[in-house]
Amino acid sequence: MLNTSMNKGKYTRIDSKVFLSIFSLNEREQNDGRALDLSKQLVNDYPESSIFKVFHASLLLQNGFTEESIRVTETALQQNKKSFQDEIQKSASALLGNAFFRLNDFAKATENLESFFKYANVEDRYNVHMFTMAISYDILGDRAKAISNYKKVREDFINERDGELEKFFYRYAKERLQSPLRQYDKDLIYAMNYRESGKLKEAISKYESMLTNKDHLKSGTEDDKIRLFHNIGLSYVYDKQNDKAIENFFKCLTIEPETESWLVPHSYFELGKIYYELGNKEKSKEMFDKTYDYDDFDFESFLEMRIANFKNRN
Repeated sequence: MLNTSMNKGKYTRIDSKVFLSIFSLNEREQNDGRALDLSKQLVNDYPESSIFKVFHASLLLQNGFTEESIRVTETALQQNKKSFQDEIQKSASALLGNAFFRLNDFAKATENLESFFKYANVEDRYNVHMFTMAISYDILGDRAKAISNYKKVREDFINERDGELEKFFYRYAKERLQSPLRQYDKDLIYAMNYRESGKLKEAISKYESMLTNKDHLKSGTEDDKIRLFHNIGLSYVYDKQNDKAIENFFKCLTIEPETESWLVPHSYFELGKIYYELGNKEKSKEMFDKTYDYDDFDFESFLEMRIANFKNRN
């Protein structure tokens, strides 16, 4: 129906392209680029629109094209002279803050996130941006500013819309208040940002160096270990190294973390996807079914949605 309205609808063509862009998003490793193509069409069709540029930039960032996302967002800001200027400035600042964070440029991340909070209101996703800004200050060595911002996370978020995400970063902020970042934590962030920016060789190299660091593994908690194994597993998935991904996700299943227990059902989900791709439908179903053995964990609703979407598309 959306395809029909996009091709033939007189008044709904733009809306259809926007919604198709969103609904065309797959799991990162399966993405066929359709969402980006559709949002790019909107940018080309309406070159004076900053709104469509910011929308396209958000999808670029989500798909690992961090530098391109920054370029498009900065162009949107240069053109931001028409309607909704404050909203565009706010959204663009959040995008740039997160994009520079992905590039491990924490000074520019804080600069842009500070700008975001000049425009933020009660309806906005607050904790994720506040935590990102706080942890950037922590990495930069400004513990006082980090603590000040960790303390600003709030509990009065809109639970029905984004409770899982806001609750997660509320918890993380409270944990970070208790202790500054260790080198282990910083290395996890550097590697994650490499991966999410599409720099898979750099990410895997960083993770593998952590795996061979005996001090890291010896002093690390079960939560530390499952974070490391899960993150390197994701990196191998994106790099199409399925055997190594399987090995690391199975390591996650042998760990009994205290606070990061949500990574166990999420690891089963990743294994289910891999086995499906390998053509082992029976093993894939077994892994997906195991996710239902768990409840009351972080991103439970999000995982249910991902499983449903994956099954609908395959």
